[in-house]
Amino acid sequence: MTMTSENKKNKFHFKRFTRKFITNTISLVSAILATLAIIVGFIFAISVSHAEVSQEIKHIPDKRGITFMANDGTTVIGVLQPSNGLRNTVTSEQISPSMKEALIAAEDASFYTNPGFSGRRTAIAALQHASGDSSAGGASTVTQQLVKNTIVGDEVSLDRKWKEMITATKMTMSWEKDEIITSYLNTIYFGRSALGIERAAQSYFGIPASELNTAQSALLAGVIQSPSIHDPAVNEESSHQRFNYVIGEMKKLGFVNQDETIEFPETIEYNPPQSIGLEGANGHVITTALAELNAIGYDIDKLYDIGATVVTTIDMRAQNVVVERAGAGARGNGVQVGVTAVDPHTGSIRAMYGGDDGQGFNYATSPQMSGSSFKVVTLAAALENGIGLGTNIDSSPYVAEGGAVLNNSEGMSCGTCSLAEATKQSLNTSYYRLQDMLPEGPVSTQKMAVALGADQSRLADEDGFVAKAITLGSYGISTAEMAGMMGTIANNGVKVKRHIVQSVKTDNGNTAYEFQDKGTRVISDYTAGEIDRALAPIPEYSNGNQLSGKQGYGKTGTVQRGDVGGANRDAYMTGYTDNMGIAVWIGTNDGSPLVDAYGASIWGAGLPTTIWKDILNQIG
Repeated sequence: MTMTSENKKNKFHFKRFTRKFITNTISLVSAILATLAIIVGFIFAISVSHAEVSQEIKHIPDKRGITFMANDGTTVIGVLQPSNGLRNTVTSEQISPSMKEALIAAEDASFYTNPGFSGRRTAIAALQHASGDSSAGGASTVTQQLVKNTIVGDEVSLDRKWKEMITATKMTMSWEKDEIITSYLNTIYFGRSALGIERAAQSYFGIPASELNTAQSALLAGVIQSPSIHDPAVNEESSHQRFNYVIGEMKKLGFVNQDETIEFPETIEYNPPQSIGLEGANGHVITTALAELNAIGYDIDKLYDIGATVVTTIDMRAQNVVVERAGAGARGNGVQVGVTAVDPHTGSIRAMYGGDDGQGFNYATSPQMSGSSFKVVTLAAALENGIGLGTNIDSSPYVAEGGAVLNNSEGMSCGTCSLAEATKQSLNTSYYRLQDMLPEGPVSTQKMAVALGADQSRLADEDGFVAKAITLGSYGISTAEMAGMMGTIANNGVKVKRHIVQSVKTDNGNTAYEFQDKGTRVISDYTAGEIDRALAPIPEYSNGNQLSGKQGYGKTGTVQRGDVGGANRDAYMTGYTDNMGIAVWIGTNDGSPLVDAYGASIWGAGLPTTIWKDILNQIG
């Protein structure tokens, strides 16, 4: 079939139309893309102009271990090392030129000419992210890596990448290139617990960063990509491959002569820095100090940054006595012991025993049932409200609202007797009636406990209701709190804030923090003196546990299990001398019956009081 002239003409017109359509479409798309590029470029330029880069990044802090000292300022209790590495920041002059060259060769060949980012590599990464490839790399320059590590973080997102590019550009515009590379080398992690080039040089070669040669520099520059893989102590083959790559790139850039042979360097054996002092009983001193420092604004990272030396209030002579005596009492039958000793005049925790595992549960600072030891608080509230020791109180069974009947332990009774005698015999029913005489009932006991130094949050039910059983120690309280409360009484009613940190010093010897508290009167000296009079007979009354050559004041407490007839779950002794407030708790992990090695029940007047006496005879 022969094509007619009309068909030929139509075909010609179609081809011309198609070409024109494609050309116009391409032109339109190009125009749109060009417009978008202009818009994006304009937004980028505006964003860069408004971006700020803190000069503080140039001054990256050291990261060193934290040393905990006893109150003498010389005896080391323990040392904590940061898990993410140590850092000794150095200046540009303290970094060998070959290290800077090796870094550029390994990570960013265009470092000295790029605007802070690589447009091509960033575009590829952005397209990968946009397509849903969350594992796509960032193709980052040295400047971008610095920005990521110090400013914008490492979140995988286009928004973060945009901020990274803007900030890297601004940094390049406002910083010298050498400032960027120095900050980067002080920031990056090299493995072997080494943050920054100075620690890396020491960890790998035992030399300062200023002495690194070409081979050593190439190895360290290669390690940056993946320290867990390229460390020769971990994977020698991978380390050699990465080393050869870096040397090859250095030759391409003219940092090393093409015909020069660079031998793989020998590294030293790595001895990781070790935290010490956490494993044993003294570890609880460290964890308690850290908690206190965190509460006043010194978190652990800040302490690492300043290379802190923490001077605690711990008296090592007293600490050794407490650990030895309490530890002996804790051995066998699942028995646990918590002890805290506080200086009444300074609020300083002089000794603490919370168990033999310094990284485990702390029985000294955790709330425990104190039993009748807490009656001291109700006694203080009564005296402050004009109810004297001579006040006669009925000790017969107490009938509570709802008909529940409260009796005294082991059926004890004095009939109607003085508050002093009711305290000595620890009569529960008398103290329930005493609380009924207070302006706010059990709330008066709670408020007095807080005034003396207890944590209010634990001295009530979840709805804020305060039960009458508070006077029987029904709410948990730690030995640290109780010892501090006793210290307030021993200090004639003046409370000095309980603490375990005396001061914090930086690595250059400057004082970053020092405890200060002049004390606050919370009860009258008359009340404190009357409490002395009421508690003075009790140690001797408690199985003859009076102190030798000094006056001690104390109150025992026992908490019984409700489901086992006659079995105890907590035993307590608290009290003080003129120079020491102390609390001793004995119990079990699971609240099981509290018995000694012979199967006999442990009472407050037994082992806790004996431990209390033995400790105070030596340090009180």
